[in-house]
Amino acid sequence: MGQEPESVPRQSGTAGQVCWQTFMTQSRMTMRASVEADRASLFKSENAIKVCLFVIDAGAGHRATANAIREYLPEDQDVELVFANPYKDVLSRGSWFERIVANHSEAHYNFLLKHSRLPQFAWRVMSWLPLVFRTIRGKAISRLFQAFYAEAKPDLVICVLPFIGIDVIEEAERAGLPNMMVVTDHSETYRNSWIPASGTHLVAFSERGYHQGKDRAITHVTRISGPVLRRAFFRRSPDHAAALKRRLGLFPDAKTVLVFYGGNGSPKMIRIAQALEQLSEPLNVIFVCGHNKALKQELAAVEMGYQKRVFGFVRNIGLLMELSDVMIGKPGPGSAFEAVAKGVRTVLEVNAGTMPHELDNARMIAEEFDGASFCKEADMLSAIDAAPRRQQHEAGSEPPFRSDLEFSKVFNKFLDEAKG
Repeated sequence: MGQEPESVPRQSGTAGQVCWQTFMTQSRMTMRASVEADRASLFKSENAIKVCLFVIDAGAGHRATANAIREYLPEDQDVELVFANPYKDVLSRGSWFERIVANHSEAHYNFLLKHSRLPQFAWRVMSWLPLVFRTIRGKAISRLFQAFYAEAKPDLVICVLPFIGIDVIEEAERAGLPNMMVVTDHSETYRNSWIPASGTHLVAFSERGYHQGKDRAITHVTRISGPVLRRAFFRRSPDHAAALKRRLGLFPDAKTVLVFYGGNGSPKMIRIAQALEQLSEPLNVIFVCGHNKALKQELAAVEMGYQKRVFGFVRNIGLLMELSDVMIGKPGPGSAFEAVAKGVRTVLEVNAGTMPHELDNARMIAEEFDGASFCKEADMLSAIDAAPRRQQHEAGSEPPFRSDLEFSKVFNKFLDEAKG
């Protein structure tokens, strides 16, 4: 018998083992090829300041912050900013263990958020997993990030993530890359869940988050007056909002309530819709269900005694906020502070199911921005009753915080250091 061609490796074992070996070999070869292609094409410009911003889609808040940061790029500087996902772009190049984490973490978290009436349960289930993963696979994670930075060659690294975000920043620090952690939550709930041990810059919007950063080996720690939001939330367009209200067919003289529980909505919105029928005054109610199509269909099908409009995912949520007098929602740092910036009286649900890292947002909004919180439906209805119509408390007012101006200064300084 003739010899086998050299291009076909000899394999041993059962047919099943051979198939598995072939599958794994091909998977590794395909993954290596895609990794090299992805890293080679991460940045397009040779001369621009190359900024790598790490973001994931577990919930909608991280992506919203990343999109906001993109708006603060200075027009007079040549800066190329690209988004990277630490799971899909970094950990997916590791062993089968890292690939499982990379491929399933975001989807499972979003599933629990979308379908659970107790989002705190989803957060507690999913938050301890990254801590365990980082503990047992720390060396592998470090190696993968160092390889990513060596091949992508960013000039600056920005992160808007907890948990894996600590590795993003600390590994950038080890690689000698200037870095910035933008803390999108009020503060760190558990040590080593948000604030890295070392870094170049950290931006926090609460006093506690600021002091947590000062306690670590971080060179520059800055406090701004609110989360980093898109610039549009700091602008008022009353004429545009009034025209939209007419176009939606809402009662012109009735109080308008916006019910918005973030990018994935919440099953609680059904109960809130029913409770609002107890109010005797004429009412407009706008429900925004985000990506939760089933929730949108259910709310649209229910007949209510008030004027109702139901939306799915809305890109320009700021306009709906601006035509509203009250917003009911969860104390997430995105939607809650967006409403505050737009001048909406914010009524936030706080109970045993509230995610731990969101509780302090409700306290901050109540203490500093005249917000309210509720646990029982009766408290929610009382807060809506007590809220004045928008024109009674907004005439000539400015946004209650200006994190847009503050972050712009910090970001420009960060870029200037990279040029220098």
